[in-house]
Amino acid sequence: MTSAGKEGKKDDFVASAAYKLATYHFNRALNYADSAQSLQEAAQNYALVEKFSTNNQLVYDARYRRARVYTLLAQNQSGKSAAESQKSALSLYEKYFKTNSPDVPAHIQGAAHYAYAQLLTDIGGDDNLRTALEQFELFLGAANENEQQRSIATLQAARICTKIN
Repeated sequence: MTSAGKEGKKDDFVASAAYKLATYHFNRALNYADSAQSLQEAAQNYALVEKFSTNNQLVYDARYRRARVYTLLAQNQSGKSAAESQKSALSLYEKYFKTNSPDVPAHIQGAAHYAYAQLLTDIGGDDNLRTALEQFELFLGAANENEQQRSIATLQAARICTKIN
């Protein structure tokens, strides 16, 4: 780690290395049996990217990806661990959307709306389902070329409407 990294200053070299390591662990988690450990490693490294990067796009990308990691952890855990992972993911998504920065790439913004909506749907409850519906609507209203995701989002939004009405 460079001296700037040790002192807590912004350091793009540290951020770049942490991003590459986080991506390695994330991909490893998707392909191997040690997924929980790899996801934890990915979350820690994406947090380092947020801390050290001077590139806002990279910071927002890492924040989104860290929220996705916590969402995946919550899906693979149970009880208190799952609740803690869901809480971490929700907090990151809410922080992400409050940013409202032009530096956030449109495809990441759309993916974040979709993932946040899915997490809220999994958690359930009328308030969460209403917020999930809003997020699906934002996703569907944005430019998105992934027809499979659009179809799934439309179906999930319709299911939510039947649950809350």
